[in-house]
Amino acid sequence: MATDQSDSPRYGVIFEPSIAPLRRDTAFGVVLADERLILSGGEVAVPVGPPPTATEERGRARFRARLTLRFQRHRPQPLPSVSPDMRVLIAEADPPTRLRFTRDGDDNFSVYADHTGLITLRLLVDADRAYFEPPLAGNVALSINAAHPAAQLPPEIAVAAVEVLDALEVRPDDPFDRGLARLTAWFGAFEVAPSSEAEVGARYRALALNQRGVCRHRAFAFALTARAAGVPTRVVYNEVHAFVEVLAPDHRWRRVDLGGAPLNLEIHGGEAPSPASPTASPTTSPTASPTASPTASPTGGGAVTLQPESGPFGAAAEVEIPARGHRTSGERARAVVVTLDLPSLATSALRGAALDAPLTGVVRDADSQIPLEGVRVQVFLMAPELPPLPLGASSSTNAQGRYHIMAKIPASTPLGRYQIIAVTAPQPGHDAARSDARPDVD
Repeated sequence: MATDQSDSPRYGVIFEPSIAPLRRDTAFGVVLADERLILSGGEVAVPVGPPPTATEERGRARFRARLTLRFQRHRPQPLPSVSPDMRVLIAEADPPTRLRFTRDGDDNFSVYADHTGLITLRLLVDADRAYFEPPLAGNVALSINAAHPAAQLPPEIAVAAVEVLDALEVRPDDPFDRGLARLTAWFGAFEVAPSSEAEVGARYRALALNQRGVCRHRAFAFALTARAAGVPTRVVYNEVHAFVEVLAPDHRWRRVDLGGAPLNLEIHGGEAPSPASPTASPTTSPTASPTASPTASPTGGGAVTLQPESGPFGAAAEVEIPARGHRTSGERARAVVVTLDLPSLATSALRGAALDAPLTGVVRDADSQIPLEGVRVQVFLMAPELPPLPLGASSSTNAQGRYHIMAKIPASTPLGRYQIIAVTAPQPGHDAARSDARPDVD
């Protein structure tokens, strides 16, 4: 049970706007007595179109995709998705062929084709905007949906999960918002470190109580513990990240990202998100934290390629996503240097309040010292016992290599003293970089 980071994972952006690295490749909805996660099974047809009405569209977010898949005639090909309720509005194939879309009991999507070989799909899809929003409801209990199939646990695991709930001082009759916030904070605060000898072989209980592990461990332990409180959960994987889906009291799924990320994620195609892990939060809408590969990975699939395109399906550089369970590393890139200006830093700030001035700095090539334009930068608060806390949205450098970030202290930030760092996203031909830690900020 290795709970430290894996080597340089690669992630390919398929959907625009980007949801990297929170693409849904495989969601698992069943927990077995031996702690394995499996698919719920089943298959229902997913119709193509018609476009939503004006009223429906206000609650939906649209995404474009262009991807090349290797099909076998009349056999299912796994299809990544943006949400459990994703709707396919437009689907085109090159070469032309009849397509048929399905999804299973865990809302994993597949597509069938009449041809064998490589087929390029051009898709326009949409998703419920609520999926990217916090699943908060303070006037109902955590256990409001306890009868749902995705809230069930085998008796052997339920005993251990109740023990963990007691240790976390979470009860099934707690208000949904406060109970979920407590679970999210606990499992988002895991330490990324190697397993101790005593932890090996005692997977769930050790992971949950020792708070040690990357994304796949956090998601796994969170899901089992939340089920013990009556919250339906799924664990969702792609080739670099694992996160959780919870069923909110309104009976709509929400995603919860618990962090656990390496700083060297290689993102190809589309716009790269911040290379560092944000605070564990259920409110990560179309960009969030990268991490290591999952513990449970299904067989099947194959390389997925996003080709350059123009027109209504958007444009993207060519990028290849390795088959599930495989990661590759690119050539060594050149280093960059990122600075954070001291004059722009306040020495204290209130939780939930914006800083008086933007955070600024410069990104340069480490060898030539030439300022770099178009480099993505994110600023974080750092403390020894907490995951990095992002301050505001990321920003791209201008022609002079400068970035400006309007920062706000998250309302959920624990009181204390923090250091501030600036981190760049990986760039073509350059490594990611971070600034030296700056003076403490209260």
